[in-house]
Amino acid sequence: MGFRSTNYMSLPVQFVASLDLVMLWIWATSRSPSQRTTVGVLGMTSVLTASTLIGIEHLERRNFWNRTSKMRISQDSWVKTLDEMKKISRKARENGDEINIIYSKSWFRNRDHLKQLTYHRLIYFDLEKNEYLIMDGAGKGSNYTPEKGDFLLNIDTGKRLRESGYDMTPYQKIWDYDADKSNGKIYRRIE
Repeated sequence: MGFRSTNYMSLPVQFVASLDLVMLWIWATSRSPSQRTTVGVLGMTSVLTASTLIGIEHLERRNFWNRTSKMRISQDSWVKTLDEMKKISRKARENGDEINIIYSKSWFRNRDHLKQLTYHRLIYFDLEKNEYLIMDGAGKGSNYTPEKGDFLLNIDTGKRLRESGYDMTPYQKIWDYDADKSNGKIYRRIE
């Protein structure tokens, strides 16, 4: 398949497998003679079987509920971080500040969600190459050197900034979704 069963990408596969099991159950029960199996017994057996399977699945540390809860929290942090960046960039524009937003590799391969923000330049920071490239706005396509007042947006980059050795000393955190999470943070360059 290309991914572990605990990966979020396995959820659709698990869903389809569950549907297959339901169809198999329907097929098997429709084949049994009606005089041997009553509707009540069949219904009770179905409920007990489903409850047992769900109970067994919940015994695992990384179960379906746990994965979907974590996904919901991550997505909530993404939305709130983008909403907060919209407010911050709008206010900065009202103050007459030049708005340069730096972001790095993320789940968001498509930048359309970032284009909703107010900015002069949208800058991609390539962690592997240690290069800044202007993706949209003034100077599109050219390299960029970070300046005082730039915003660093960590929607979902998480620990990768720190693990890659990115120097955060010139930046001050101005917003944080949750101090216990490694993503959902906005910084402003102060040096």
